[in-house]
Amino acid sequence: MRFKIKPTLRRVCAAAISVPFVLVPLNASAADFGHEHQAQQTSSRKPYAPTMLILDASGSMGQRDANGTRMDAAKRAVNTVVDAMPDAAQVGMAVYGTSTGSSDAEKAAGCQDVKVLQPPGPVNKTGIKNAVTGITARGYTPIGRALQVAADALPREGPRSIVLVSDGVDTCAPPDPCETAKNLSGQGLDLVVHAVGLGVDEQARGQLTCIANSTGGTYTDAPDSKTLEQVLPRVTASALRNYEPAGIPVTGSSGPSNAPQLQAGQYLDTIAPDQERYYSVNLPKGSTLHFSATTPGQRGVHGTVEALHLALFDSAGEQCSGDDTRVSENASDAAPLTAVKTFDTSDPDLSTQCQESGRYVLSVKRGSDGQPITLPLELVVGFEPPVDAASLPGPTTTVAHYVDPGGQPSSVVGGATFGTAAALPGAGHYTDAIQFGEYVFYKVHVEWGQALVARVHYGGISDESVIAAMNSTVYSPDRQTVSRDNAVYGGHEVVLPSDSSSGKPVPVEYRNREDSAAEIASQSLAGDYYIGVNLGKDDGDPDHSFGNVVPLTLDISLTGQSHDGPQYQTAPNGQAGSVPSAGDTGTKGKGTQSPVVANRADSSFPAYLWIIGAVVLIAIVATVSIVLARRRTRIARNNTYNPYL
Repeated sequence: MRFKIKPTLRRVCAAAISVPFVLVPLNASAADFGHEHQAQQTSSRKPYAPTMLILDASGSMGQRDANGTRMDAAKRAVNTVVDAMPDAAQVGMAVYGTSTGSSDAEKAAGCQDVKVLQPPGPVNKTGIKNAVTGITARGYTPIGRALQVAADALPREGPRSIVLVSDGVDTCAPPDPCETAKNLSGQGLDLVVHAVGLGVDEQARGQLTCIANSTGGTYTDAPDSKTLEQVLPRVTASALRNYEPAGIPVTGSSGPSNAPQLQAGQYLDTIAPDQERYYSVNLPKGSTLHFSATTPGQRGVHGTVEALHLALFDSAGEQCSGDDTRVSENASDAAPLTAVKTFDTSDPDLSTQCQESGRYVLSVKRGSDGQPITLPLELVVGFEPPVDAASLPGPTTTVAHYVDPGGQPSSVVGGATFGTAAALPGAGHYTDAIQFGEYVFYKVHVEWGQALVARVHYGGISDESVIAAMNSTVYSPDRQTVSRDNAVYGGHEVVLPSDSSSGKPVPVEYRNREDSAAEIASQSLAGDYYIGVNLGKDDGDPDHSFGNVVPLTLDISLTGQSHDGPQYQTAPNGQAGSVPSAGDTGTKGKGTQSPVVANRADSSFPAYLWIIGAVVLIAIVATVSIVLARRRTRIARNNTYNPYL
């Protein structure tokens, strides 16, 4: 079945940002899951996209301005970039124009003069700095050739980026640099080129903009060397946080009868337009299933409408609950699209068959009116054990207000996915930068009884002729939408949420899920809450040549008194689909995570593995090398239930 999106629906959906996918798993005890489930949670995911820097060392880079030569400024900018890079980054560097002069006799050699100074790999900061120090600007400008060389140095598959710095137009075509970029990027999903123009004229600006736009990347103007030193670190940070899907490989079936069974965890499949995939789960009686499906935004593919449709069926093939459909019209702005299915088997309104233990089937259907591109499909599955809800306080509807946390701002670099969201350590002020067409993620850990209030400041830029949509969204640990605010960015400072915000931040309580208001019900899980920040392309002129880096400030307020969470019930050991006791997975303490909490980072790097507690640490010995490599060690506390393992 193909989704038909009518123009009226397009307009309605234009203001709705996609909801990142949900997850909540049910587990047997740590002993029941053992090493098998630990191994299932491992992944080859890299938190950063492999990136090549291309530096112009043509003769024109020897020109001087008030801050010295352009080449000297480029070297300083590269050193600043390298110093700020996380150790986990995969970075290489190429340069052109260093081996010949710019005479006519030297053109043939000069147009082949591209060198890889550092191949992409774990960032070698000393090696890159030393290589940059010895560069002398003097040759031709073979941009097309440099793009080919840089692309050849990068991995053949997966998201990867190129950051190109040039002060002029290609002087060697063919190959034409814009056509080269189009050929290298394929369908625009894997290779993204970000271009920075240093003191360029209109011709060079147009060429560099074409290169960036052809790949879904960004073009940034640096009128002088001082500006280059400011913008290059921000552009490189954007390149490094290119979207990379993650999960245990799985292939959904074309029908329900042979749907692969999923345990709790995160999975990775692919899905084409109009395709429907089927998966199954074994759901214990009285438990709650949390399931989400996510596809990435498609940068550079303009005007695309995407839809995801979820449905759940019992063992007899009867649908157990309503459908969940999410539609997004801003897929070209890198906004992920997520549909979420939450299914409580204890719901008295369900049929008897849908309240029983056993096999259930989930379907995921994708609709698209864009290009026929097959997209990655991230799936998250979780199960939540029964709770004696009557012993817990009822829904909390008292709206929390922002309280200035004080202190000095800290610099952070947001991630491009939920899995690579930058971990903010708590209440405070945090600064970052965003480019037009980016969607950036952050996360904050919220305890039971605490309320999160997040404000996002979009800073002003010198050009106020831009017209771009901007959005700020808060997601719960199971990635339901808590609040969403949007406005139009015109180059001047804007703060979201605005006074007309529909969001209602309240203290996190288990029984908030009983409230009829979705924004209250979504705040019923302690754990990592996500903040998604989006800045769309310039609607007035997609090729607008402004310096497109917008400063961000996130103000994070956490109010309320943290307390112990709910006690999850224990099913008989050995029973099919039995559920672990919360008391079996931690030690005494307040402010515990909920069963659907993804992860709480213990370092600046994105977290992926979710570790249930001290008992599970024993099982992790078998995979300790993976855990140490990703710095994933967690210690759960009392009343903690992690449905992801």
